[in-house]
Amino acid sequence: MTILETLYTKYGHDAIDRILSVLNHGDRNYQTFYQYISTSNHYRDNNVSHYKNRIIPDLERVISNKFLLYEFTNILCEFNFEFKRFNTIITYGTFDLFHVGHLNLLNKAKSMCNTLIVGVSTDEFNALKGKQCVIPYEQRSLIVSNIRAVDKVIPETSWEQKTNDIKQYHVDCFVIGDDWVGKFDYLSELCVVQYIPRTDGISSTEVKQSIKTLK
Repeated sequence: MTILETLYTKYGHDAIDRILSVLNHGDRNYQTFYQYISTSNHYRDNNVSHYKNRIIPDLERVISNKFLLYEFTNILCEFNFEFKRFNTIITYGTFDLFHVGHLNLLNKAKSMCNTLIVGVSTDEFNALKGKQCVIPYEQRSLIVSNIRAVDKVIPETSWEQKTNDIKQYHVDCFVIGDDWVGKFDYLSELCVVQYIPRTDGISSTEVKQSIKTLK
């Protein structure tokens, strides 16, 4: 029997389906995990693993049977299923002359969530901010959308849209570089606001200056 069939047989469909419902909260990893337990028969019965201490509180509240808790936690950790702090995070940026600082910010944000949405500033919005990009919006958006950490890219066309985006996409956390500390605290009424340290020694401005120096 597969892992899923074994769990259904031992603990009943209702108990297992409740657990799967908790796990299925938008994480891309869930579908792969579900496919794994639906097809694999690699199963270690009642293996009381040290991984039990890594179970998330939401799941622990759902699982009342201690043996099921141990087994499911062990299966999750064997599969390397990640429990993230947030379901959905959103961040914004111009991402002109994409560099490692951009990559570090996106990877850090993704490590905290299941779904990462990135708002890329349009050329028109950058003009309103007094910024001129080397790379046009269509290309910047395409580059960001092909970063592994990014799940969805949307155009950023105004300062005011953040509030609507947070509501529309059910965002749990807004992330931005710490050079913006305090600027977006007003969003904390809608979600968690977190400022991430920038990568030392690199920025789009510095890259542009280096290019000018080389000419």
